[in-house]
Amino acid sequence: MKFTEIGPNKVQSDQGFVLWMQSPFQIHYIEGEHEIVVPGEMLAGEAELLVSVSVIRNWDKPHDAEAIGPERKGQIISNIRAALTHMGVRYEFD
Repeated sequence: MKFTEIGPNKVQSDQGFVLWMQSPFQIHYIEGEHEIVVPGEMLAGEAELLVSVSVIRNWDKPHDAEAIGPERKGQIISNIRAALTHMGVRYEFD
């Protein structure tokens, strides 16, 4: 998977998704017109960011009626992992 920097703390994957770390507390995962904001929390230690992937259940409005199933959720988590690693962020998931 390859990434292109498209803004401050914002990368686009050659797989068609964008990850924007607006702040450590708001991580935007975007696929086309679908978006989900995943909360984060600053940590002191080896990992610097706790990413709350447990909240991934539905897309954000206006697509909030679309559930994200287990397989799709796994792919989204994998994509977030790859993007954060590319960005050099030390993280862990809840």
